[in-house]
Amino acid sequence: MAERLVPDQKNDVETLPNGDMLLTYIQTFPDDAPPLVVASWLVGMALPPHTVKMFSYTYTVPGQFAATKATIEELELVEEAIRAATAD
Repeated sequence: MAERLVPDQKNDVETLPNGDMLLTYIQTFPDDAPPLVVASWLVGMALPPHTVKMFSYTYTVPGQFAATKATIEELELVEEAIRAATAD
């Protein structure tokens, strides 16, 4: 996701190896003081026959720090942890 830190682009949805779905997206809030960039991950897990579990993770950063090396490294770490938590 870190390489997709350009906000308001197409959402990325993927099927993880265990069958869970992962949606990632970036939102900007330029009118806030300070302007904010919010990275989000939404994990969907089907539990047949009639249940779906959803998990949502967000990472918010002031806009001026969104493209810094430290922020990108943190985003990579967060995404790695989310993927590890959803692995079978």
